[in-house]
Amino acid sequence: MRLISYVVICLFVAGNAVPAIAQDEDLAASPASSSYLPEVSGFGDDWFEVNRFGLEVPTDIFQEGSSAVYAGPNGARITVLVFLVTDDRVAIRQSWEEASDTFDSYRYNVATNYDYSQLERLEAMPPPAGCVESKRAEGTDNYFGFLAGVTMCAIDPDLIVIAATSGDVSGDAGYRASDSVIEMAIATVE
Repeated sequence: MRLISYVVICLFVAGNAVPAIAQDEDLAASPASSSYLPEVSGFGDDWFEVNRFGLEVPTDIFQEGSSAVYAGPNGARITVLVFLVTDDRVAIRQSWEEASDTFDSYRYNVATNYDYSQLERLEAMPPPAGCVESKRAEGTDNYFGFLAGVTMCAIDPDLIVIAATSGDVSGDAGYRASDSVIEMAIATVE
């Protein structure tokens, strides 16, 4: 998988090193994909945006990508990655597989406890509002003991959003928090 070769930079999310797609310090967030990044004000008064940047993505599958990292009260963290898929039928399927590699890297790093009955329950849940397909993971991060969640969402026809959360986000935690961030990202352009 080519996208996994881009997983080389670590972001600090609630004490865990969480792999993210490589960034170039000069690579600005792309206008179309960054329009799906939630505004920090949507999380509450005590939140701030740590950074926002463009992602280096395989151009045969993705048109562009952007990411933002947010920090909140009591050590809470959010990372959102947005991928715009090329307008190619084969690329649409490949994009889900490529983005799944990124989802898995977050899942392995922030969702550390594996309760297989819970995993089955998360897989059986309907996607968050606005998503045609989704993946979820939830666990406790090793450093602070926060409940952490990761949600990946495909939005028809050409958008994939991944949200990783740790700690309390607007009164939610775990997959509920990451689902909520996904829904905020979708609402930014509706």
